[in-house]
Amino acid sequence: MLVNMLVSLVFIITVFVIAIPFAAVLTTVWALLTGRYLNSYFVVSKKSNGVYELHHQPAVGFYYTNGRKFYLKTKQAINEFQVRYPNCRLIASTLTQQSAGRKGSLVVMSPLSLTFARLRADFLIICNLASYRKVSGRWQVVKLIRAVQKNVLIRYQIKEIK
Repeated sequence: MLVNMLVSLVFIITVFVIAIPFAAVLTTVWALLTGRYLNSYFVVSKKSNGVYELHHQPAVGFYYTNGRKFYLKTKQAINEFQVRYPNCRLIASTLTQQSAGRKGSLVVMSPLSLTFARLRADFLIICNLASYRKVSGRWQVVKLIRAVQKNVLIRYQIKEIK
């Protein structure tokens, strides 16, 4: 009985470790083929009327980044977007990168949609290997997931049409 449970657990972990990078690489290849790939952390999707939305999509699933590196990758993606789409507007919806100093608008969505958005944000936090460290005696991954569960989805305008 115990051996069967261990074999099942090893199988589930193996599938998890293989499936995440495989799915991420397929998504990245698709983004490259469709011209939506910005860098190893971000892709864009076309909304309407020249509006694009920035999405955090790590190229290989699991990734290791701290706040500074994430900021630099974000700036790099925005700069790449401005080069490719000079006359388009860029927005981003986020549960994690929220600031009282930036003006944003609340995204109205059903409770089910909000739950799925929070689960996706939790999943991205879990895939960031840098989250598995202690800061001031508390695990960073737990702190980030708690923040996601408390926040509402905010949409920010990153680049205005010129």
